[in-house]
This record gives sequence, C-alpha cells and structure tokens, in this order.
Amino acid sequence: MIDTIKLNLVDVSIKKSAQLRVQPGLIDVHSGEIINEHDLFINEQGELIRGSKAYLNDPKFNLTIFPSHEADPDAGYHRLRKKKLLKVFTRDELLEEDFDDNYESNGIFVQASIPRLRSDNNFKSLNAADEKQSLIFLEKQLREAGIKCNIWNSELSRIDSFANLKTDYSFYSYTPLFNLMQCSRKKAMEWDGETYLWKNGSQQLMCYDKELEIENKIKKKNKEHKIKFASGNIVRIENRYLKKRKIRDNLELIKLGDLYKNYDVLKDDFKNEISRNIFKYELPDIDLLTNDSIKNEMLIIKNIYSRNWFQKYLMLKGVQSIIKATDINSIFEVFESIESRSGIGMKKSRLKKMISEMKMILPENNQCSYKTNRELYNELKNKFFKEAA
Repeated sequence: MIDTIKLNLVDVSIKKSAQLRVQPGLIDVHSGEIINEHDLFINEQGELIRGSKAYLNDPKFNLTIFPSHEADPDAGYHRLRKKKLLKVFTRDELLEEDFDDNYESNGIFVQASIPRLRSDNNFKSLNAADEKQSLIFLEKQLREAGIKCNIWNSELSRIDSFANLKTDYSFYSYTPLFNLMQCSRKKAMEWDGETYLWKNGSQQLMCYDKELEIENKIKKKNKEHKIKFASGNIVRIENRYLKKRKIRDNLELIKLGDLYKNYDVLKDDFKNEISRNIFKYELPDIDLLTNDSIKNEMLIIKNIYSRNWFQKYLMLKGVQSIIKATDINSIFEVFESIESRSGIGMKKSRLKKMISEMKMILPENNQCSYKTNRELYNELKNKFFKEAA
C-alpha cells in the first residue's frame, strides 16, 4: 500500500557520536565571511552544531536536518529551544493558511521506502502490520545511528500509496490509452512511453512500467541478479502526497501513529483519488477520446499532404508500427535477404525521411496488442478496483 514515506521527527535526541555529516556554510575567500551557516541542532552534551545542513544517507533511508531559524515567523511558523534541542511547533499551533511551504523546509526529516526497509526492492506491497514492523526497524536503525526519537509521534510530510496491476499485455500496449487521459488541475508529463505523470505542487499521480524501472536500477548498479516477478507485465499506479498540508486536508492526519489507527482512511482515499482522476471515464468516453485522437492525426496529415492524404496516413502509421519492433538497419537487412536484386525497392534514405516525417507528425504510440482502447481501459479499471478493495 505505502511505498515512500517522509516523516518530520519531533522530540529528537542526538548523540555527540551520531553518524551525521554536517555541510558547512560557504566561505567568502576575499572577506573570510562564512555565508549560509546557521544553527542546526544541540546534541545531548549541549553543544550547538552549526552548518548549512546535516544529513545521513543510509542504504535504507535518508535523514536531513535543515536550519530551524530559516522559517518565516510572519507565515505562522515559530521555533523554541527545549530539552537541549531546536524544535518546531506542530500544526496544532499553526493554523495560518500559508504556513506550509516554510514548515516543510525546516526541521529533521527522514525519508524511506517502507517495502525496501526489509527487502532489496519496493516491488511488493505490505499490509499494515508488516509496514509497522518496517517502521519499528527504521526507528531502531536511527537509534543505532545516534538519533533517538519516538517515530510514532513524528509528523507525516509525504506519503506515496500504490497498487501493482498484473496486466494482459506489456506496458507499451496501454500507452495510447494513457496519452488520452487528462487529470483536472494537473500537468501531464510522459517519458519514452514508460512513465506517465500528472502533477501539481502538492500531489503526483503516476502510471509506469514497474518491472522495467527495477531492471533499469539493477543495470545502473551493475547487479547481475534478476528479480522474479509474479507476472511479466506490471503496471504500477501511484498517488503521492508531497506536502503536510495536502495530507492534513485529504486524510485529516498529522502524526504517523494516527495513520495506523485509521489505516482504512488511507486505503479509501487512495481508491477515491485514482478513481476520480484516472479511472473517471465511462467506456463511451474512451471511444470518443480515441476517435478524437485519430481525427486530430488525420487532420494534421490532410493539412500537410492534401493529395492522397489518407494513403499517406496509413503508410506513416505502418512505418510507426514497424520501427517499434526493430531499427532501420535491421529492416533493410531483412529486406535484402528477401530481395537480392540491386536497385529494387525503397532506398534507405527515403525510409529515413518517412520515419523523420512520422516522428514530427504523429505521436509515438506503442501498440503491442490488438485490443481497443475501450478494452484496455476496462481491463485496467477492473483490475485496479479489485486490487484496491
């Protein structure tokens, strides 16, 4: 259910020997002035540690301490020194509408993928009980690093919820469908037909090829082992709340402990957000969106090639389909193995020109099945609600 979680730690005690790196401020060589160096925290021995920030990058989590004094009191944010620690007031004391941006960037934050805390990857979803065990492990790891806190009193700063859908076809089969979708008040982005993102400043919705993402990470780390998936086709759907205020407004939760007392709130909200933004269409709507997309493509071709434009459209779509399977050189190797007579057939330069035209005129859709957009959408929608139930 939960992948990445970011927590604002409170009531923290930091040992003098804590496994932290302190990043110093900049030094103006000419004047000798130290720039951007501020109070960070006071350790258990009462020593004030200063710098631009402090951090701990562990293989399982990242912890960062930002300067507390950078907050803007006019935005409703204040600090106090208590129990030898610079700490912040919680949301109970901060009710102003615009405090959140300042509040998010100050304090002690730890971020981790809950599934990865006890595993090599974040592929498998955990139930609430297993998630709690992972968070207990995180609290223990922090303590061993010299940072003591009650993790259940920490404040929620980010939550990523997800579902894995075992699909009938590869991810590329669904890219024409994702290209049609729009989310209200969110900017749409796409990367190479592998990831689709709809976002604003406080929330992100994503659909992507999870198996490919993990394989790319393994290759990047030069790891040789392979992960065994239950299915070769996995579409990952995520809802990411990136701000405390968004979590507070949508889930009415502040502390981590409150989340696990009201876990169904998160489950219901995840299902509702994905339903309201991604699976909001009825099947006739998908037909209309698909027809509109095809019509727009045809109008573009007709405006460029007034004569025989429909034949040109079909030819470009055919080229588009072929180059998804192989490259230009391979196409001609196959052609030459069949047609050996010199000078017969299409020249390579002409094919390159057609491919260039196709890329400029038509979006790069990856069709890997003969299912209609309506059928693919219905498959994803049904599997999502079954998984999120």
